[in-house]
Amino acid sequence: MTGWGAAATLQSTATGREKLFWIGLLAFPALGFLAWYVMGPGSKSPFDSERGA
Repeated sequence: MTGWGAAATLQSTATGREKLFWIGLLAFPALGFLAWYVMGPGSKSPFDSERGA
Protein backbone atom coordinates (compact mmCIF):
# COMPACT_ATOMS: atom_id res chain seq x y z
CA MET A 1 0.00 0.00 0.00
CA THR A 2 2.84 2.41 0.79
CA GLY A 3 4.46 1.71 -2.56
CA TRP A 4 1.21 2.49 -4.36
CA GLY A 5 0.85 5.73 -2.43
CA ALA A 6 4.42 6.75 -3.18
CA ALA A 7 3.99 6.00 -6.89
CA ALA A 8 0.73 7.96 -7.03
CA THR A 9 2.40 10.89 -5.25
CA LEU A 10 5.37 10.92 -7.61
CA GLN A 11 3.06 10.89 -10.65
CA SER A 12 0.85 13.68 -9.31
CA THR A 13 0.97 17.31 -10.38
CA ALA A 14 2.05 18.45 -6.91
CA THR A 15 5.16 20.58 -6.48
CA GLY A 16 8.47 18.98 -5.51
CA ARG A 17 8.18 20.20 -1.92
CA GLU A 18 4.66 18.77 -1.59
CA LYS A 19 5.78 15.44 -3.03
CA LEU A 20 8.70 15.31 -0.59
CA PHE A 21 6.35 16.01 2.31
CA TRP A 22 3.92 13.24 1.34
CA ILE A 23 6.66 10.69 0.64
CA GLY A 24 8.14 11.48 4.06
CA LEU A 25 4.74 11.09 5.66
CA LEU A 26 4.27 7.74 3.93
CA ALA A 27 7.73 6.57 5.06
CA PHE A 28 7.17 7.56 8.70
CA PRO A 29 5.32 4.34 9.75
CA ALA A 30 7.96 2.18 8.05
CA LEU A 31 10.73 4.04 9.87
CA GLY A 32 8.83 3.65 13.14
CA PHE A 33 8.53 -0.10 12.60
CA LEU A 34 12.23 -0.33 11.79
CA ALA A 35 13.12 1.58 14.96
CA TRP A 36 10.84 -0.69 17.02
CA TYR A 37 12.40 -3.76 15.44
CA VAL A 38 15.92 -2.59 16.27
CA MET A 39 15.25 -1.12 19.73
CA GLY A 40 12.00 -2.88 20.61
CA PRO A 41 11.00 -5.09 23.51
CA GLY A 42 13.46 -7.86 22.62
CA SER A 43 16.54 -5.65 22.58
CA LYS A 44 18.91 -5.39 25.52
CA SER A 45 19.23 -1.92 26.92
CA PRO A 46 22.68 -0.69 27.94
CA PHE A 47 21.07 0.49 31.21
CA ASP A 48 19.91 -3.02 32.26
CA SER A 49 23.28 -3.89 33.81
CA GLU A 50 23.21 -0.72 35.94
CA ARG A 51 19.88 -1.75 37.49
CA GLY A 52 21.11 -5.23 38.28
CA ALA A 53 18.74 -6.92 35.87
